[in-house]
Amino acid sequence: MPITSVFIITAIVLAFIIFAAVLAWGDYQTRNLRRPARADAETGQQRPSPRIVHSQTAPERKLSALH
Repeated sequence: MPITSVFIITAIVLAFIIFAAVLAWGDYQTRNLRRPARADAETGQQRPSPRIVHSQTAPERKLSALH
C-alpha cells in the first residue's frame, strides 16, 4: 500500500474518532439534566402559574379587503 493511501486512511479514521469523542462528550455533558417540571414533581413543590398579561391597545377595527 502506498504511503499516500496510509495517510488518507489514517486521516479518515482520525476524523471518525474525533467525531465519536465529540458525541460522547456531548452525551456526557447532557446526561443528567433535570427539567424543572420533573424536579418539582419529585420534590412535591408547585410552581406558580404564569400570569397572562393582555396589552391595552386601540379598539379593534374591522378591516375589509373589498370596499
